[in-house]
Amino acid sequence: MDSIKRLPKILCVIFTAVIFITAVSLFAKPTDAADTVASISVTPVQSSLDKSDMRTVYRYDSNKEKYVTHSYYDVYDYDNIKLTVNYGSTVKTYTGSEITRLTATLGKPLVISDGQADKAWGNGNHTVTYKLGNAEATATFKVVDTKIASLTVTPMYTINAIYNVDGSYRTFADSTGKISQRFVYDLGGYDYNVKIIYKSGVIVNCTAADLKQETGYEAVFSQGDGTLSIGAKKGYCTIGGVTASFSFNIISNPIKSVQLYMTEGADKLYASSDGYYDKKSDGSAYFRFIYDRTKIRAKVAFASGGTADYPIGELCAKLHSELYIEDLQSITPWKVGEVTLPATISGIKTSLTLGISGAASVSGLRAENASDTSVKIAWTGGYCTGYIIEKYDGKDWIRTAELDGKATSYTFTGLEECTEYHFAIRSYYEGVAGSEYADWAYITVETAMPVVRGFRTATRTSDFLMLSWSKNPTADGYIVEQYKNEKWTRIAKTSSLNITVKSLSAGTSYRFRIKTYKGSKSGGYTYLSADTLPGEMDNFVRSGRTGSTVTLSWSKNTSATGYVIRQYKNNKWTEIAVIRDNSVTSYKVSGLAASTAHRFSICAYKTTDNATSYSGYKYVTVNTLPGNVGGFTCSGKATNAIALKWDKNTSASGYIIEQYTNGKWVRLTKLTSADKVSCRITKLSAGISYRFRIKAYKLYGKKALYSGYTTVSVVTNPQKTSGLKYTKRTGSTVTLNWSKNTTASGYEVQVYKNGKWTRAAKLTSYSKTSCTVSGLSASTVTKFRVRAYKTVDGLTSYGAFSTISVRTLPANVSSFKCSESTNSTARLTWAKNSSATGYILEQYSNGKWVRIVKYTSNSNTSCKIIKLASNKEYRFRIRAYKTVGEKVLYSRYTNLSVYTTPTKVSSFKSGTITTGSVKLSWKKNGTAAGYIIQQYKNGKWVRIKKLTKNTTTSYTVTGLPAGTTCKFRILAYNFVGKKAVYSAYTSLTAATKPADVAAFRCSKRTNSSLTLGWNKNSSASGYIIEQYKNGEWVRIKRLAKNTTTSYTVTGLPAGSTCKFRIQAFNFAGKKAIYSGYTSLATVTKPTDVAAFRCSKQTSSSLTLGWNKNGSASGYIIEQYKNGKWVRIAKITKNSSVSYTVGNLKKNTAYSFRIKAYRTINKSAVYSGYKTIKATTTK
Repeated sequence: MDSIKRLPKILCVIFTAVIFITAVSLFAKPTDAADTVASISVTPVQSSLDKSDMRTVYRYDSNKEKYVTHSYYDVYDYDNIKLTVNYGSTVKTYTGSEITRLTATLGKPLVISDGQADKAWGNGNHTVTYKLGNAEATATFKVVDTKIASLTVTPMYTINAIYNVDGSYRTFADSTGKISQRFVYDLGGYDYNVKIIYKSGVIVNCTAADLKQETGYEAVFSQGDGTLSIGAKKGYCTIGGVTASFSFNIISNPIKSVQLYMTEGADKLYASSDGYYDKKSDGSAYFRFIYDRTKIRAKVAFASGGTADYPIGELCAKLHSELYIEDLQSITPWKVGEVTLPATISGIKTSLTLGISGAASVSGLRAENASDTSVKIAWTGGYCTGYIIEKYDGKDWIRTAELDGKATSYTFTGLEECTEYHFAIRSYYEGVAGSEYADWAYITVETAMPVVRGFRTATRTSDFLMLSWSKNPTADGYIVEQYKNEKWTRIAKTSSLNITVKSLSAGTSYRFRIKTYKGSKSGGYTYLSADTLPGEMDNFVRSGRTGSTVTLSWSKNTSATGYVIRQYKNNKWTEIAVIRDNSVTSYKVSGLAASTAHRFSICAYKTTDNATSYSGYKYVTVNTLPGNVGGFTCSGKATNAIALKWDKNTSASGYIIEQYTNGKWVRLTKLTSADKVSCRITKLSAGISYRFRIKAYKLYGKKALYSGYTTVSVVTNPQKTSGLKYTKRTGSTVTLNWSKNTTASGYEVQVYKNGKWTRAAKLTSYSKTSCTVSGLSASTVTKFRVRAYKTVDGLTSYGAFSTISVRTLPANVSSFKCSESTNSTARLTWAKNSSATGYILEQYSNGKWVRIVKYTSNSNTSCKIIKLASNKEYRFRIRAYKTVGEKVLYSRYTNLSVYTTPTKVSSFKSGTITTGSVKLSWKKNGTAAGYIIQQYKNGKWVRIKKLTKNTTTSYTVTGLPAGTTCKFRILAYNFVGKKAVYSAYTSLTAATKPADVAAFRCSKRTNSSLTLGWNKNSSASGYIIEQYKNGEWVRIKRLAKNTTTSYTVTGLPAGSTCKFRIQAFNFAGKKAIYSGYTSLATVTKPTDVAAFRCSKQTSSSLTLGWNKNGSASGYIIEQYKNGKWVRIAKITKNSSVSYTVGNLKKNTAYSFRIKAYRTINKSAVYSGYKTIKATTTK
């Protein structure tokens, strides 16, 4: 913000200006000037100033803390004064840049004080002080009102500025200091006619380009404040303090794409001739190419779809634009091949492609790598077909290689160590005229000392490494270094071929390097990475075992990456696990044989980038336990006993069985044979959970190894359920009941269906002694059974079943509904009940249910109720009955409420229609609370209005498409309580008017006809055209297709005013519907002027004459001057039939032409031209 504030303060210097150009080094001191200025005088070139000389800027007001505008008269331009300097011995007068050069030479500023720092001058005389060193002078300026009374600025053609292209973005600051950017169009870049009328009465007509020369004023063009969008706009031109406006358009870019190319082979450039050598900003040389811009053409694709091909100059002229090409040779020099240059024209990005050929001298030749047996040279790519490389053998230059033009390096191999070599390279180009070769470039390189070969690890342990290498016969010895503490440290200088590095850490990577030396020279390094072995394993033991697993453990080895475990089986050691984390210190081996001895071993390993190293092995032997007893389960149970069984364990000597009693395990029996695999346990209670466990044992002499325990839980069966009976039944359900069973957790209820028993319910509480079974067939005998169950810890036992048979009632009547209701009737229907003999229908009346009909056949499924009142609720119920012998079984009742409706809406019709609306009306419905109106849209009926008063009997539907047939329907509604009831629908079809005809115009005229045109009206079927004749409108044409959008009226008088009107029509059924009228007044062309002639001639004038044209308002006369026709007179009365052209040269031929015009509505219609030639006398 401070920087923004300082900017206007800097600008304010112009109000009390100190203009001092410190460019002494750029200008030579005048040869006729002395160092001492005796006196000065200042004479204004233009002493009279008006508003055109006023300037306005922003300045920051620190008191108000905001920007304010400040105006001043510009008296600081050196071009507007003459400075006369008296040097004592000579007098010299300066102006413009001469004053600038003088102040720089003298080292003294010209200080100008004008008193405008706070306020611009008013009208009158004002004194300005000029001071140069100690010399001072004054000059007087006079501010006067503008001399211009009025200003007219007219573009010579329609200005079409392309949106955000024909101009540039500029930065603006408002009065608060806020910075913003907006696009400003370059309106001064077009051609204008300017008319100035001075207050003295003098009139000046000229172009804007000639304005400065004609009047001394400069035109300032602007677009006003704000950002402009596409469309018709108003521009402004200020001259001499007076501003005039003019019209221009901002349009979308008419160009879609531009493709540039060059003709006559101008896109082919050659490196050695089409340009010159230049220097980049860093001082390096490069070849700058020159191409002929006049040979550029453009293939243009227009946004409208058309295409064209233009010379670039013609395209720029048509678009009022320039072609900008980005030529970045000084940054990135061009190379052989294709070069694509980014370009822009009229805001469209494109490119120009050039082809480069030729050869240039190699640059940037250097040695990038030199070993003991090879040298790599490299260079910067140039303009060539290829390169030739040679090597000097001490006598001659020998060709070594020939490379293509893309190469930028080459490696010489098979060289001798510590030897100086000379190499040469040059480029060549294969052209049409043959091969061309560039100059040779040379380089000298010395090969290095030999490197050590065969550098390797000979021996290693966990704490030392022995390093060895191959002998080099040209070396005095070897220097060995080790990388430690983040730097290379010498550990040996020796003539031996090995060294031993001691006191190293186990399982660690080390880096070494070695080089040869001979005297003071040394060769390149050879590098080696080597690892010590990891340390030995400690405390390798068994930490756990089962009949099929052994758990091994050991101490962590910090020098290792991980561990390898092996097992001895099938008479060999087999790897069974690789543990890749050294923090893991145990491993379980599974899948082992029970009661068997197993052998295991372990070693540590260390992995680095180089390889994997292993420590020595440690061993352990482990006996597995007998296998756990398998298949331990309950093989049978009753209310007081349980039978157990298990699988034979071949790894065991026998079994021990225990029972959990009173909070502890108690041994029940010990079986001394592995073949005994069952046991029965008695004296138990019903519905109780018991736990048992078994383990195997294996004898080794007097010592026994035991397997783990295998456990089983068993629940004895509960007692049988008693007291089973049914307590309730319907057409589809039966409710069962029984006595409580305290030995149970709950009950299971089953039903016999489709020839099998199916669970109907499971009750989870023994105290719940009833169950309703649903989904049964009506009037059918069904069997049921119930048993108790006991669940403990997820184990369930069942008691014996109790069974019962029950007949269901008839099914309830279903689908009981009102299928149709009116304002006085209701039809009741229901589904046929195949389980019933018949039905009983009742109505609720006067506070009680009254039977209204009994049907003795189940095929009767409907009943019509009559003589009901409208808008009222009625209640009905129905039940089915079934006769079984002399006994009748009844279903339960099914209830229904029925509502009668309002009467149907009557007299539904359409009234007033427009292009977008239809008015609907109907007769008031006294039985309704309101109405709902729907419209048929997109294949379905859509509600468009709900009217809540029955007194509302009309509604206008808006937003409809013009000339469209629409369907509507209406229903009445009311309320019975809170329930809405609806009448039947009443429907109608209506149509909107077609839209008024748009853009009714005269598209072509002659002196006897007018062609009328208009836009197609998609909402219409056709059009009717009428003409106003003899005080009334007369139809002159009916057009039956809406695609016909023009009509020519003939037989009209020349220069006559005619009135027409047009309306569209459409059909709703057979009825025609018309739009409103669209009117037009226009005029036919006047006839061409007759008998145009020269009626009188003198040496300086010609009098032109013609016959009066009764069809015209007047005439326009033009003269051919300077290669174009120029208007010289406009005659506003058709009765004037002559005009004298004066100020002509004697004995000179002149060309004139005349046309008639007819005026209507401030616009003119013109006839064709008539032309003559006439010559003045001598």
